[in-house]
Parts: sequence; C-alpha cells; structure tokens
Amino acid sequence: MGRYNESLADLNKSLEIEPDVAGRYHESLRDLTKSLEFERDDASTLRCRGRIYLKLGRIYESLRDLTKSLEIEPNDASTLKSRAEAYLLNDWYDESINDLTRSLKISPDNADALCLRGEAYRKIGRYEESLVDLNKSLKINPYNVTALRNRGETLLISGFEEESFSDFKMSVEII
Repeated sequence: MGRYNESLADLNKSLEIEPDVAGRYHESLRDLTKSLEFERDDASTLRCRGRIYLKLGRIYESLRDLTKSLEIEPNDASTLKSRAEAYLLNDWYDESINDLTRSLKISPDNADALCLRGEAYRKIGRYEESLVDLNKSLKINPYNVTALRNRGETLLISGFEEESFSDFKMSVEII
C-alpha cells in the first residue's frame, strides 16, 4: 500500500505542474486546424493533429488525419504505428497488423510497434506470433511495462502460468 500512496502523491504533483493536459490538447488542436487552413496537405501537421485526436480518444478523427498524412508520406513508420494504434483501439486487428507490419519493415527495431503487433496477434488468438513480437520488443526494451503485461497475458492464455506471473510481477516492480 505504501507504493500506491507514493504513486498517488507523484500523480498529484504532476497534476500541479500540468493541471489541464486535456485543455492543452484542445489548444493544440485549434492551432493545428488553423495551420491546416493555410496548408491543407501538410503531412506533419496532419500527423500531429491525428495523434492528439488519438490521445483524446477521438478515433475516427485520428484515423482521418493519419490516413491523409500517409497518402502524402506513405512510408512514415511512426504514422503507420499511430494509425495501427487507432485501429487496435477500434478492434480492427487486421488493419492494425497490416500497418504495424509495414512500419516494422521500415523500422524493424521499433519496440513499441512490436509490442502493439504482439497485442493485436494476442487479441485474435495468434499466440505464437504474439510471443515472438513481444519477446523481440522486450529484448530491445526490457523495462516496457506494456510489453511485459501483454506477454504475461499471452503466456497465461497459453498455459504458462508461472512465466506469466513472473512478467506481471516484474511489470508491477517497474511501475
């Protein structure tokens, strides 16, 4: 319980420093939208606005901007990863896996993209592929809590309870 209280205290401190993160996102959206009035096909601005929409949970607006950005710059690994994340949040697993596969061809050592694809594979029952990606992700970044949690869930579903609990325990220790 002590660590929980420490964590809560840290969160409260961060809110004192950044009390209205959502408000800042909305300010950014206004600025980016204004910028797009002058240059409608700026891939970078579309990408930024798409990512902010994603953070705000406005998935369809995010997909619209990220897709338009990719029409302009089709080989942007980071934008492909962001759009894949939006697809994953919408339970569109095949689209997510396709974008992540494209992203990983461009940037094969992207631990976050590997983690996301591992999660997508797990959600459609492709556990072996999930573990391959999650293991690669954790080889690149062994302290990725999301990858540890995803691998723990995949291992648990696959019947490797002891190994899954080890991942869950490590993720809690990192947090």
